[in-house]
Amino acid sequence: MSYTHYARATARRAFTLIELLVVIAIIAILIGLLLPAVQKVREAAARTTSQNNLKQIALACQSCGDAYMGAMPPLVSANSLGFASTGPFANAPGNLHFFLLPYIEQQPLYNQGFNPTSTAVVKPFVATLDSTSSGGVVQANGNAGAGNYAANTLVFANATSVTNTTTPTYTINSFYGRPTMPATFTDGTSNTVLFAEKKGSCTTGPGGSTWAAITGGATGYVPAFHTVIGTAMPISLPQQQTTPATACDATLAHFLSVGGCQVSLADGSVRAVSPGVSLTTWASALTPAGGEVLGSDW
Repeated sequence: MSYTHYARATARRAFTLIELLVVIAIIAILIGLLLPAVQKVREAAARTTSQNNLKQIALACQSCGDAYMGAMPPLVSANSLGFASTGPFANAPGNLHFFLLPYIEQQPLYNQGFNPTSTAVVKPFVATLDSTSSGGVVQANGNAGAGNYAANTLVFANATSVTNTTTPTYTINSFYGRPTMPATFTDGTSNTVLFAEKKGSCTTGPGGSTWAAITGGATGYVPAFHTVIGTAMPISLPQQQTTPATACDATLAHFLSVGGCQVSLADGSVRAVSPGVSLTTWASALTPAGGEVLGSDW
């Protein structure tokens, strides 16, 4: 065999334009098939992280209660609101999430004292499912702060007149409630919501600046849901995932994914509330001592 013939036989043949286009099309199809799967995996991981955060916060409430003979922190301490009261949290300014800091391994931040304008990053208070949480930086002057785990006002504030009908309502007498484990949970700790997921920031919507002044200025770290003080307020279902931050209601819990709104219960467990849950069942799960029986859709 001559050298010229060998070189021609072993030379690499170049791809034609059609072959290149076919390869590119195949790669594009594969990427299109893989992206939804990758997105589902990422969302599942984010939901698991959020679930762990909710559980950690709920267990922090229990640990705090153990340290104070069953007493858990109020939504906002009486000292923060400028009036005197009794109880283990009455003489220290702060809010619920601030008092929980030592029990989620944030003792150094707690030692700095309560600061309503703090920009500290408290990762257990942030869900990666929500893009409005601003990377975990708390915004005390925002409509909803940047935290994603809101406290149930009907548990941690002094709320009365809850009517479990087709239009449940309640009245908040003050933000200084005195929840005690298990005394104030006569409905059962496994039947009462402590915290729920919500968007970190609602720039407009029914909550408005009044809500921000109450929960942003007075509480600092993260907000609560169902928190407009004054006359009787309706209890509403969590707002849907498709509602943008520019139109969401800062006073409500929110669905952060299509899988439902994740909540933590007073017994430390975490579950997802289905978008199909009835208002009656949801309202029953929010009241710690309403005497209701949760519906079959819970």
